[in-house]
Amino acid sequence: MGAHHSGKTQSLAQSLHVDYHENFLTLEGYEKMPIVSLEVAVEPLMSLLPSIQTYVRLSKQKCENPADGLTQDESASIMLCTMRWQPLDQCLSVLLNTTLCSTDRQKLKPWFLYLKLLLRALGRLPSAHRRVFRGIKLDVSELYTKDKTIVWNDFALCTNSIDILHSEKYLGRKGPRTIFTIECNSSKDISKDLFNPSKYMILLPAATQFKVIKCLKQSHNDLYWIHLKEVQSTLTQIQSASFLSEQSPDVASDYRMPFATPPFGTTQLPMEDNHRHNEKLEK
Repeated sequence: MGAHHSGKTQSLAQSLHVDYHENFLTLEGYEKMPIVSLEVAVEPLMSLLPSIQTYVRLSKQKCENPADGLTQDESASIMLCTMRWQPLDQCLSVLLNTTLCSTDRQKLKPWFLYLKLLLRALGRLPSAHRRVFRGIKLDVSELYTKDKTIVWNDFALCTNSIDILHSEKYLGRKGPRTIFTIECNSSKDISKDLFNPSKYMILLPAATQFKVIKCLKQSHNDLYWIHLKEVQSTLTQIQSASFLSEQSPDVASDYRMPFATPPFGTTQLPMEDNHRHNEKLEK
C-alpha cells in the first residue's frame, strides 16, 4: 500500500471515529421522499458517481429473485452499499459514508432518494442482538475512552467471525490495529444481499450509538481491543426503520429529482470479495 493511499485511508478512518458532538449530521427531509426504483434513486448522484448506473444494473441482475422477502430494488440497494470499485472516490459506499460523516448537510441532499430506498430495505430485515467485530489498521484507542458515548455516522460493515479480521487479507497480525467487539441490537444480516454471498457479513445502520465499555492493548503487539455496547440514541438522526417499512411498496418509477445527470459512463466491473467492500475491513 503506497503512502498516498495510506494517508487517504487513515484520514477517512479517523473521520469515521469522531465524537458525535463534533460531527452530528441530521438527515431531516429524506423521509419525505417517495420510494422509487434504484435507477431513479441514484440519478441525483451521477455527477458524483459517473459509473453508478453500471453497478446498479449489475446489482439488479444479481438480485433478480431476492431470498429474504425484499423487492429487487431493495435488495440491490443493500448490495450497492457494500460493493467497492475503483476509483474509490467514485465508489458509492465510500462516498456515502464520507458524506454521512461530513459537517455539510447540503452534501447529503442528492442522497435522499437512495437513502429512502436503502433504509426501507434495512427496515424490512429483522434486527437482532448479536456480537460482531469491526477492524481497522490504525490505533484509534485515544478516541474511545471508557464510558464515552459515541455515534458511528456511517453504515458499518461488520463480521461475526473474528478469524476473518485476523487473516492477512485484512488486519493481519503486525502493525497498529484496532478490533471493535460490538454488542448490538440493531444489526442486520445482509448475507443474502451481497454480490458474493457470505454468512459472515453484518451491517450496522448509520447513526448507531454506543457506549465504550473497555479498551485494552495486547502487551506483545500493537493490537487494541475496544468493547462497545449499543445504547438507545438520545438524538434523532435517521427516522425509525420500522416507520419506513410500513410505507407503500409502490415504486414511483416516473419520479425525477431536479439534478443534472451527465452522460452515462462505463467502467470495468471488478469481481471483488465482499469483505473488501468496507474501508474498515481493507488492508
